[in-house]
Amino acid sequence: MIIKIEGRRITSAASLHDVLTEAFGFVATYGRNFDALIDALTHLDNPKSALSRVQIPVGGTLTLVVQNAEFPAKQAPEIWKKFVDAI
Repeated sequence: MIIKIEGRRITSAASLHDVLTEAFGFVATYGRNFDALIDALTHLDNPKSALSRVQIPVGGTLTLVVQNAEFPAKQAPEIWKKFVDAI
């Protein structure tokens, strides 16, 4: 599975979580922080968790493509580093 997000939309932590919520279909109770992101991504292969509309099979892979990744790397470098470390 491949998910694409647009890096030019990422200018802050809030916008990063907006983009990710849209792309992954995170539930309304998604915490919009990096701990919540790690939890949600970790459970993509567990449909019982119901944290995201995106599901991958156990042992499957997901590729996240960030188009124009240089933009958030320059515009919001601290947030970008935290994001890269989280994924």
